[in-house]
Amino acid sequence: MEVLGREGKRAMDAAERSMVEAVRAVWAERTGNPGPDVEDNFFEIGGTSRLIASVRLALAARLEREVPLVAFYRYQNVRALARYLAHGDADSDQPGEKGRPAVDGRRQRELRVAARAALRKVD
Repeated sequence: MEVLGREGKRAMDAAERSMVEAVRAVWAERTGNPGPDVEDNFFEIGGTSRLIASVRLALAARLEREVPLVAFYRYQNVRALARYLAHGDADSDQPGEKGRPAVDGRRQRELRVAARAALRKVD
């Protein structure tokens, strides 16, 4: 049975709260702005491909684990990304969120190429 919090949303467990703190802290470090609200869409609050690539690298270093770049495109807010990082994608047998198509192989390659290009510009 799921525990619902305010506004009928599933309450976060300790692992998700820890991931929320990590994502918000890294976002704040990379942007110089306070971390986003858990429901803020990364791209609507100024996230660019270059910034997302930078946040991904810093988050992976902080968590000491791989964080797929495509996760930021599939899970576009802190709550969704934290849930994915804490528990994986338990709602579906396939990559991607339940009810949303997964990013196909070609698109994944395009995203990787764009991320690498953005990182080269940052260096």
